[in-house]
Amino acid sequence: MQNNYVESQKIVNIRTNSYKIENLSPGQTYHIKLKKNTIYGESIPIPNINVTTDDTIDFSIEVAGVTVKQTESQVNIEWFQSPVYKTYYIKYKLIRRLSCIKDRIESPIQVVITTNTKYTLLYLEPNAQYQLFVTADKNQNMKAHNFTFITSSKVPTIAPSLLT
Repeated sequence: MQNNYVESQKIVNIRTNSYKIENLSPGQTYHIKLKKNTIYGESIPIPNINVTTDDTIDFSIEVAGVTVKQTESQVNIEWFQSPVYKTYYIKYKLIRRLSCIKDRIESPIQVVITTNTKYTLLYLEPNAQYQLFVTADKNQNMKAHNFTFITSSKVPTIAPSLLT
């Protein structure tokens, strides 16, 4: 913050008399002050204006920076914090059991609700393929571009016994 301004932008646009400011937070009031600088110097100040954005949140915008890292026993998910979204939904589902059958299976979507920007999935089925995505939309179903991962196989904890 400098001179009570959160941000200032130098706009170079000589073709039109408009400029679109994107990625503003919903329900916030912004004080806009314009100055025109030309090769002849600074112009007479243009009247300031206060603009309040609509408080409707667009949940269709994807959560940015999602990464999925696997270890032998868990899946760690992280993403960038959004200035707009406060609640995130991690949605995942089992799509294949690799030890039994290679065909896709229809399993229900599991949903984890969190306000954090990282989460660890535990107790997933071993040797299985999952789809996963992170969203701010509680009603969104699986989408075309999901993360797909395969869980590790488990090593037996007891020795096999021979049947005679």
